[in-house]
Amino acid sequence: PTQHGSGAGSGAAGGAAPSKTGAEWQLAEAVRVKGEGNSLYRERRFRTAIGRYHRALLILRALDPQLAPPMHSLGPPRLPLTPQQEELLRDTEADCYNNLAGTSIAH
Repeated sequence: PTQHGSGAGSGAAGGAAPSKTGAEWQLAEAVRVKGEGNSLYRERRFRTAIGRYHRALLILRALDPQLAPPMHSLGPPRLPLTPQQEELLRDTEADCYNNLAGTSIAH
């Protein structure tokens, strides 16, 4: 599995630091969940790894500025992302899709 960004957010075991914005916390959480998927993959627990990669993608989907915004009655609007945050989103998303493909082949 792709290890890109696996160290980001790894220190947030007890939750997000109060100084993080909602977008920063969600990005760190997606990277953390992807890292869990990578660990599960190495343990050959492919089905569970697939679930973690899907979970990370769902977290990222909620932040993606290229997707249609949610209906106001169904939740808060998307948080704005910095260029660096958007790059991390794209990289993590690509890693998750690549890892899903690799998991399907290994499984």
